Amino acid sequence: MKQYVCLIIILISTNAFGTSHFIDVPNTGYSSSYSGKIFLFGHSAIDNADEVGVFIKNAGHELLIGACVFGEITSGYYYVNIYGDDPLTTDKDGASLNDTMIFKVWDADQDIEHVILWENMSFESYAPLSQPVIPPQFSGSKSFGLLNLTVNEAAPVTMYQLTINTQGSGSGSLSEESQLVSNGTSLTVVATPYNETTFMGWTGAFSGTGPAILVDIQSDITLTAIFEYTESLADTPIHFTNVKLTDQSCTYVGKVQINQMDAEDHNDELGVFYEDDTGIQHLVGSCVIGSNNEGFYLVNVYGDDSATQVKDGAANGDRLYFYLWDKSTCKEYKSSQISLTTESYQNFMIPETPPIFRINNSFGFLNLSGTDIYGAVKGKIRYTGTKTGYLNIGLSLSDCPDSNVVNDSVLWDKFTTSYDYSFDVPIGSYTLKAFIDNQPSVLLQNTYLPYTSMTNLSVSNGQTITMNDLYLSTPDLNANNLPDWWEQNYTNVGLSTNDDDHDGYSNRLEYQNRTNPFEKDAAYFFRGYSDATDTRTRMLTFVPSPCMPSASFGDAFQFQVMLQKTKDLEMAVPLQLFVHFDSSVLKFNQFNSFIGDPSGYTIKSEQESQADNDPETDRVIEIKWPHNQFQSMYIYPESICSLAYTVINLNGSIPDGIITRINFSTSKDYTCDTHSVSVKNLDFSYDIDGNGKADALTDGLLLLYYMADANQTYTNLSAINATRTETLAYLNRASKYHLDIDGNGDIDFLTDGLLILRYFFAFVGESLCHDAIGEGANRRLPKDIEAYILRFIPE
Repeated sequence: MKQYVCLIIILISTNAFGTSHFIDVPNTGYSSSYSGKIFLFGHSAIDNADEVGVFIKNAGHELLIGACVFGEITSGYYYVNIYGDDPLTTDKDGASLNDTMIFKVWDADQDIEHVILWENMSFESYAPLSQPVIPPQFSGSKSFGLLNLTVNEAAPVTMYQLTINTQGSGSGSLSEESQLVSNGTSLTVVATPYNETTFMGWTGAFSGTGPAILVDIQSDITLTAIFEYTESLADTPIHFTNVKLTDQSCTYVGKVQINQMDAEDHNDELGVFYEDDTGIQHLVGSCVIGSNNEGFYLVNVYGDDSATQVKDGAANGDRLYFYLWDKSTCKEYKSSQISLTTESYQNFMIPETPPIFRINNSFGFLNLSGTDIYGAVKGKIRYTGTKTGYLNIGLSLSDCPDSNVVNDSVLWDKFTTSYDYSFDVPIGSYTLKAFIDNQPSVLLQNTYLPYTSMTNLSVSNGQTITMNDLYLSTPDLNANNLPDWWEQNYTNVGLSTNDDDHDGYSNRLEYQNRTNPFEKDAAYFFRGYSDATDTRTRMLTFVPSPCMPSASFGDAFQFQVMLQKTKDLEMAVPLQLFVHFDSSVLKFNQFNSFIGDPSGYTIKSEQESQADNDPETDRVIEIKWPHNQFQSMYIYPESICSLAYTVINLNGSIPDGIITRINFSTSKDYTCDTHSVSVKNLDFSYDIDGNGKADALTDGLLLLYYMADANQTYTNLSAINATRTETLAYLNRASKYHLDIDGNGDIDFLTDGLLILRYFFAFVGESLCHDAIGEGANRRLPKDIEAYILRFIPE
């Protein structure tokens, strides 16, 4: 089975055809692959002889998009690359997404070409390849298997006449033309109307106004497209629509500029509104600029219909609000963005400013000038996966996806986790889109499923809009909780729950920890929940990345907390994470959130048995996030935060090699995992100057000065001619564990310092301890003092 996967990869990378019948396949570099078996009249096709060709219909003809020799790669199977359309060329030279494909088999022995009917296709599931669909459709860069092809009998091919006509006063184009087709042929015909023409629908073999889908043709058929000319269709408003016409109206006329340029005749539009008592505006007039006279607008503004019980038009004296719509940019200019000027014209009334509805009046020139008013959009893009390349981010108008109002591209490397963006944009409604690709791109209207996220926003009144953090997703097309990019690095990796290298870490945890699933990672500790002991409903699980398996006193370490989805259910409550630790061993340094700003976090004492069951030293960090932080995070696991600690020794009583646990608990609907830190003694001795021995007149005095200087300025250290250049830094590594000789919890140069200095001068027994033991000491006997100091004397 592993050989099968490897062969597919070889095929994709080599693009070797070797065919003699199906030739001239356009290699566009953008392909998917199919594989399977072939049965000709009850027996398998002949290796290295019979061939497979794949076609699509294009402008009434068949276009060859893939071919291979049966058994050329592996005996008994065909493997064919199917090429997509090259976007850099003007002609169609490959398949487009969702194009229906035609499979043909050439029997080399009989020199006969067979078209494979859909009912003679079958599929077999083959993980991890995608399962094909029937009829087969082009699906981009996917690998499929197995699609088996069968030729039952050499049935004669019958040709039928497909006649395609057009009718009506209008005109348009058709994607297919009249042609002869073989029995069983299926194709789709698309009708596209020309300007000032409307496509009314089909008659004959298909009805409706969408594309005509003809399936399994078995007779002569006729298909007719009806195009009708629509008078002044280009001058019918398409943006400001549904104006109610009443018997009360007034007329405005004038010139229009948009950003100091004349509006575009027969395209740009004007809309007129009135505002009701609740502040809602209602459309009461609209027109296409230039529809009556080039360079001018003429709009009828309609009043209230007295025959109805509701107000459905402007009342005499109502203020009017003029709007503009720029068709080329899909941008609407509100009345606040439009300046008004008036001109007298013959005997027409000079319009008022602001304009007022006056029944049955015609006004002279009210000229309009629309100008962009800018606001700002800012926020943060976050991504904690390992995809690298370029972050492409931009804004397009919500009702014009093809518009690129602003865009930017920045390098995204393996050290990048977030990017702060800021754009100045005209007021309006936008779609913000961001994705990571291998190269900079401004084609933000395209759909990029992997590493992509989108959100909608509105900018108004020149304000700065601060967006919530936007998260990019990591693709996991087979939905097994292992990202596709990681599985590609380890092509034979098993299920996410497997432990392929038997080191205590499942493949999912190997991914989370960025370790090799085929190499044992014995240094890591793993103590997780099991289904037998954890009976809670598992929805989202937190798993820490490995922190340092061992750390010395004074060492700092950091680890990340991962969010892992275990059930596809909605979270009912906001996330709260509780991190429990023993403050006599660990000092909390820093918390960093990767999923936006938390509601806050606090550190407090607790008396639960989460650490050492001592309320004096037990601590818990409580972190809260708003509920909506996870709405964009739908591929798991993802990093949500990091925690940083330093190993300390406050009481001097921690034994060598202690293991202290960092425990986690969560709010409802979440579960969590835990981790341990193994603490070892710091490599510290009383050889302060680093000459290989502990001496009373050098090392002893250095220690005494260090312990005596309450201000920690240590100016007296310069009095000793030490050979160690890092003397002060080395002394700062010492803790109560090393300098509290009598074990009373304090470091005192008159007791602990004197004990060390006497020991260096070879004092023993009662002379060592006389008047040098502090109050509340745990070590008082000379033999205990000598044994403790000896631990830190260099060998």
